[in-house]
Amino acid sequence: MEFTGFAVMDVEETIVDGVSSDLAKREEQRAISSAQRREKAEKLKNDGNRLFKEGDYKGASHVYAQAVELFGPRPVLMSNLAAAYMKLELYEEVAWAATTALQFDPRMIKARFRRAMARKAMKQFRAARAGM
Repeated sequence: MEFTGFAVMDVEETIVDGVSSDLAKREEQRAISSAQRREKAEKLKNDGNRLFKEGDYKGASHVYAQAVELFGPRPVLMSNLAAAYMKLELYEEVAWAATTALQFDPRMIKARFRRAMARKAMKQFRAARAGM
């Protein structure tokens, strides 16, 4: 059987259309998945905020950590995690969480303040002052 140029082009177009359709479906799934993750992270953040206000700092830190695992180290999540660690007097963790927040948003005043307070508690006075 001999193939003509038109038959080959039809097959190529069918393949390209199929690939384009698959890519569009995957993109749509990623968008839905991303929106669901964002919604879940927001819910976790609110749950953490509620626990923090109730004085359950350990519970709040666990919930904030879950949100970070789900949606990545967003500055607000990391700063909230730093606040919970501060209440638990886990100063190295405070410095780490606040520094991570500042890597993504260097102008975040709360994270800068929390890092400085953690450094002060660890008697790293020069670093605390320099970081403000």
